Amino acid sequence: MKKKVFAGLAASIYLALGAFSFSAGADGFAKTGTYTPGLFRDVPESEWYASSVSAAYELGFMKGTGESLFSPDGNMTVSEAVTIAARVHDAYHAKQTAFSQNGAHWYDDYVSYAVENGIIEKNMFGDYEKPVKRSEMALIFSKAVPDSFLSAQNAVEEVPDVPETNRYYDRLLMLYKAGVIMGNDEFGTFLPNNNITRAEAAAIIGRIALPEARLKRTLTDANYGDAYYLVNDLSSAFRTGDAGSAILSPWFIDKRFSDSSSGNTGLSDFNPSEKVEVWRDIDDVKNGLLGFDFIADIQFGTDGLYFRLTDDTKKALMSLDTKDGKFYLNGVDTGVAVTNGTYYVSVKMDLDKHTADLTVNGQKIEKDFTLPDVTAARLYIGSDEKGIAYVIMRRCDLYKDYLVNERFMMPEGSELCGWNVTGEALLARTGGENSDDVNSARLSHGALVRKDFNKISGKVVFESFMLFPTAEDTGYVSLNSGDASVAKFVINADGIFKSGGTKLRRHVNNIWQTLRIEADTVAGKALYKINGKKVGEFAFDAPASTVDNITFGATAGTVYFDDAVVFLTHEYDDYCPTPKPVGDDGYDTWLNICSLWHDGSGWGAVTAFPDIEPVLGYYDEGIPELADWEIKFMVENGIDVQHLCWYAPTSDVKEPIKKPRLNYWSLHEGFFNAKYSDMMKFAFMWENNNTDVYSLEQFKKFLWPYWIEYYFTDSRYYTIDNQIVFTVWSYPNFRKSFGNTDEGAKEAINFMNEDIKKYGFDGVKVIFFDYHKQDAGTFQTMANMGASAAYAYHWQQDGNKYETTVARLERTASNGVLPIIPTVSVGFNNLGWSGSRKPLISLNDHKKVLEYIKNDYLPRYEGWKAKTLVVSTWNEYGEGTYVMPCDGLHGFGYLENVAEVISGKTDHSDNIRPTENQKARLGHMYPKSKTSLKRWDIEQPEKIVSEKVIYKASAEDLTGFMHLTDTSGVYDGLFKGVCETGDPAVRIQDEKLFAPTNASDIVNIRIRMRVSVDSLCDVFFATSDSPNYSGDKSFRFDVKAGSEMVDYVIDTSTCQEWKGTVTALRIDPITGAGSFEIESVEFLGLDESKLPYEVYIDAKKYAPRFALEERNGEFYAPAEADCEFFARHNFYFEWNRRTGILYIATEDNKEITFTVGSDKALANGKEASLKEPVTLKDGMPVLPLKFLYDSLGIAYTVDGKKINVTLNKSDFDKKRDEIIANRVAGEYEFEIPGDSEGFRCGNTTMFIRDGALCGTSLKNSEGWYDPLLLSPALSLDANYYNKITISIKYDSTREQGESLQVFFTTDKSTNWNGDNCFTIPYENKSSNGKFIEYTITCTENAAWSGTITGLRIDPLSALGSYEIDYIRITEDQELKAKKEKEQEEFLARGFELVNGDAEDTKNVAFFNNASDSVITIVKDEDKKSNVYQNMAIAGYIYARQKAVWTPGKTYECSVDFKILSNKEGKTDFTTQIFFNARYTDADGGYEHAKKIGELSPSDGWKTLKFSFTVPEEIEYHENDEFSFYVNPAENQGVNYQFDNVTVTIK
Repeated sequence: MKKKVFAGLAASIYLALGAFSFSAGADGFAKTGTYTPGLFRDVPESEWYASSVSAAYELGFMKGTGESLFSPDGNMTVSEAVTIAARVHDAYHAKQTAFSQNGAHWYDDYVSYAVENGIIEKNMFGDYEKPVKRSEMALIFSKAVPDSFLSAQNAVEEVPDVPETNRYYDRLLMLYKAGVIMGNDEFGTFLPNNNITRAEAAAIIGRIALPEARLKRTLTDANYGDAYYLVNDLSSAFRTGDAGSAILSPWFIDKRFSDSSSGNTGLSDFNPSEKVEVWRDIDDVKNGLLGFDFIADIQFGTDGLYFRLTDDTKKALMSLDTKDGKFYLNGVDTGVAVTNGTYYVSVKMDLDKHTADLTVNGQKIEKDFTLPDVTAARLYIGSDEKGIAYVIMRRCDLYKDYLVNERFMMPEGSELCGWNVTGEALLARTGGENSDDVNSARLSHGALVRKDFNKISGKVVFESFMLFPTAEDTGYVSLNSGDASVAKFVINADGIFKSGGTKLRRHVNNIWQTLRIEADTVAGKALYKINGKKVGEFAFDAPASTVDNITFGATAGTVYFDDAVVFLTHEYDDYCPTPKPVGDDGYDTWLNICSLWHDGSGWGAVTAFPDIEPVLGYYDEGIPELADWEIKFMVENGIDVQHLCWYAPTSDVKEPIKKPRLNYWSLHEGFFNAKYSDMMKFAFMWENNNTDVYSLEQFKKFLWPYWIEYYFTDSRYYTIDNQIVFTVWSYPNFRKSFGNTDEGAKEAINFMNEDIKKYGFDGVKVIFFDYHKQDAGTFQTMANMGASAAYAYHWQQDGNKYETTVARLERTASNGVLPIIPTVSVGFNNLGWSGSRKPLISLNDHKKVLEYIKNDYLPRYEGWKAKTLVVSTWNEYGEGTYVMPCDGLHGFGYLENVAEVISGKTDHSDNIRPTENQKARLGHMYPKSKTSLKRWDIEQPEKIVSEKVIYKASAEDLTGFMHLTDTSGVYDGLFKGVCETGDPAVRIQDEKLFAPTNASDIVNIRIRMRVSVDSLCDVFFATSDSPNYSGDKSFRFDVKAGSEMVDYVIDTSTCQEWKGTVTALRIDPITGAGSFEIESVEFLGLDESKLPYEVYIDAKKYAPRFALEERNGEFYAPAEADCEFFARHNFYFEWNRRTGILYIATEDNKEITFTVGSDKALANGKEASLKEPVTLKDGMPVLPLKFLYDSLGIAYTVDGKKINVTLNKSDFDKKRDEIIANRVAGEYEFEIPGDSEGFRCGNTTMFIRDGALCGTSLKNSEGWYDPLLLSPALSLDANYYNKITISIKYDSTREQGESLQVFFTTDKSTNWNGDNCFTIPYENKSSNGKFIEYTITCTENAAWSGTITGLRIDPLSALGSYEIDYIRITEDQELKAKKEKEQEEFLARGFELVNGDAEDTKNVAFFNNASDSVITIVKDEDKKSNVYQNMAIAGYIYARQKAVWTPGKTYECSVDFKILSNKEGKTDFTTQIFFNARYTDADGGYEHAKKIGELSPSDGWKTLKFSFTVPEEIEYHENDEFSFYVNPAENQGVNYQFDNVTVTIK
């Protein structure tokens, strides 16, 4: 039976192709038959293909399919296409091959011939009986005849819907030029992935054979490729006020002529003879459309300011310049004046037509602007030598090939520039996103607006946002061809419909709807999407081969729309391959994802490090193909759920959300539109660091309905047991959002549980991040709030080892209250942000953690809890935890571990890297020519270990601290410790506590010890300012098991908290179970004989991580940007680690170029020889300083080991330095142009000019004017600094009630609030151009006390402008003298203990930090008297009183003490009690603790007596104290009581 069917099929194909018997050659093909009209019943003479069928028949290429039928609409198969091509090739070359159809397949002989003659490649097709695609057909047919037979006759430069990177592109273009193929429309659209019909094949093969049949046609030039952003900076586009911005920004920042210390956050040029410039390399753009939009606050800038697109030689394509107080575009006077204020600018360029349109502040400039034939390769923004300017870029966008990209970045109240408007349509504030793009189009009833664009065809995307505040508001949006609608959304209270009435989705008012139409003009179909979800595919409303406009209409009420875009998409034959998911492995594996990588600004933190460059490159998360690559990597390795961070657009959401912050592009534009997004689920973590809402009603109004519309009702959203799942980052802020009570939070979760049932779900599971907590109390709070579980987003540094990960998980899971979803993380190598490399978990340990979770941990649970786990984290490259494949580190290893352990997949051949062509499509916003210049932290400086021992603790000076067996102790001169549980610790005994030491005096800590297991050692320390042990005050290093003693040397400079007075040291030799032996601990001081050479630049030390070296009379220094090598020298630099080229330029335009590996440099245009090639030291180029300084004309001297560099300074700079040197603390005169003296601003412009701080009010995120100025950090004694004088002139639009407000913070009151405020009413709304001095007597506000730490000045409360001549916080000299006298009398009285017997119940004289414990006076039944009670919150629990110590005196003390329990209520323990006299001694030490007893709760009341002597040389400080503290018990603070405190001076 099968053989008969096969024979019949072969016969039909034979009939269709015909029996070939003809000859041909270079002169053409001979006809073998005659075609008569009507030969085929299904080929009417009126059809376009009739003549093509006739020609193919007469040439013998194709016959009918039987029964007088040709089947013109039938698909051609691969085998048929190969057979035709083989026959044509054979005929052309007159080979007269005798083809056989008797093989295993009828076409085998033809395939063999095609392979042998180069028509196709061997194994090019796996299935020859599938329909052939048009792209495959073109490749096959183009090789049927020699290329010379396909001579060009059409001037075709490109095929609009086929990328040049596609493998068949050159062959296809040759067919276009020859006239064999000319596409399906006026643009030449090819549709490469469509099947080809027999009629189309007949036409093509006929044109190949008959040159006279070929087409001569001029295509309409579309030239529109993929649409993407080249720049998308949503806030301050660049900063020129700090050195770090020059390193990390995607912009190159040339601030050679500006003061790096001024703190400006914009482009600041106040030196009229010099320039300041930023520029950015972009992907080359030669043709198509280019848009450049920006919002800028411009002050001055009347001459020499420019915004410029150039090629790589700086030849301008587009230049918007200022001259004589006006803007010029490419030399054409725009007529727009340059005044101080905000400018909304849009330049739309057509590079094919060489024209540009300019819009400024919502007004189109009706001038003809032409563009030269120049490739766009760079974007420059600057102020040249002709003038001065201060510019804050509030937004900067550069984008390619958007037919429409309307963000309405225009002033509120503007008309809709560039739109055809019928009725009333204006811009209005709607907010809803975190940027300065807060205005949207508002259409009133009956309004209709239309946007025209160039005709396009192919696959067209139209997307926009629409808002209908109430049920009475209705409208529509349509994609059109001329006046005919092609696809349309109609929106009213009943739902969202397509034209004709088909309901697509329900509609909820007052929620921004994202409406997307993906139209295929060839297929005549449109796919409709609402809020990221496909809702249906339908035929066009009206036939159309092109589209050319969009329309919006309001049919009732008021309608808003925004962010309308139109662009083309293209199909790539090398698009991300279709993923092959592992399938259902029985587990739900989440992957944490934090999306920070759309706009390119974050990549600067990591581009210095080749080992953490993603295999996907420095990508843009808004590109769907990028999302597809991520999906491929995930689903092929067992990841089921993308667990994404979700950020609200503002910290207090009070407007309908248009776009969430940070993750909009990755989730809404990337994942939602990804081809493969249906292959996995997504969920989100509410990243509520900012609280976001402050009541349940606010939550119900803004967040909850948005989540439902965009996420929960999406079929791709993750559920457990038909319950919606989302997680929460901050459980305290969640609680704060709902009344700051457990009951309020639970009410919110109960509401969600009930409300979600309306949508077919059975409730919600709210799961809290563990907040890095491990105590049962935390999880009890979460449970009280209604949490379903908790989880660790990651394990911080504990995640980098198997042992520490498991220990941390077990401790967290032991809470006994909430189930803990297990997490496998990788550590916390935040190298990009911190500059310090930390270890990531080994692949072996990572695998062991997964095995432990699967085989040990999860089986303890049932149901969903037994199959759910978290992998952390996908892509937090800066923060330091990432499993996304990187070439230099783990590759695909972490993912493959998940695949192997959780899914059982061991074949990883699908884990492929994208090619360079593929990777080039995945990101366009981080310049390929720019990499940050940072230490790799792989090499470590040679340790200069001092032998200058400041302090040494032997084994006898050590004592066990925790988690040691009873047998641990000192034996044979060694402290021998044994730990059975993990996390053992020892510390220096308190009886022999080393004298508190200045941290700056200690350069090394040397620990001599040996351990029994490979592990990590942690060394914690305490300081006088921070007496508790913590992770940020610690050192960590690897220790190796062995029998020999090892000296482990710590460089104290590696911890930034090593500062002040060090008061205690704790050593955790290993992290898990095991044993150790410690011989000694030494503090080593500075050994001056080993000091390296140092460089001082204008008396400021340059202190790189690696020391300078001297060789052969030359000094070599690493150019470490983070240590301000370039900023201190006022160098402009460009660095590319891929090429190893470092370019440096000076203020006087001298320049030098070094290349790593070369002993040649280019100095001021001339090649020069170096004594040795430039090398890298830990990723930084090492430069010859003498050569550098001599070449650039920089003066220097060498004094011993000190190199003194003196920069050439202009008179401008010298005057500035003089002013800075004479400044007085607390007084701000604003004498230096551009120098705000540390003041920052919000909701206002700010610039310094003519001796005044000037500004204009701007709106805040909620839409009202609220200008504010923030002082630099202050430290002023409120007792003496008690007067503020402000000289200001102002103009406000507020008719009455305008005022000047001054807020302040103190060391005790750190937040801005109405109690800490002075309000000075203005007499009028304007000072009429005069400065008015206002004086504030600060003592009139009782809150003005302690230390003043900051001022906030609100100069206006409405739209207006102001200038501040000076702000002076002055010291009252008379009061100071009076206070000093009172202080002398106070000191003379000495220490006076207050209420030591606790009988004055109204005077709780002992105190502690509120975050550590609570001290009260209570009645004790045993003593029958009042006593102090100290209840623990933290670990070390102090009771303190202020003290005045008398130098040289001895104090005898007594106190009654009673231990109650630890914080958890346990009483089976003994703890130590200490007295601590706090004063600053001659060595700088502050803590002077001594043990005064050991007690347990069972001991009851005990009297402790002790004495101590205060040194002669001490001086009084206000933080001197008399205090007790009690050590923690079992890692918990201890509750205790005390009474009858007495102090007697001996």
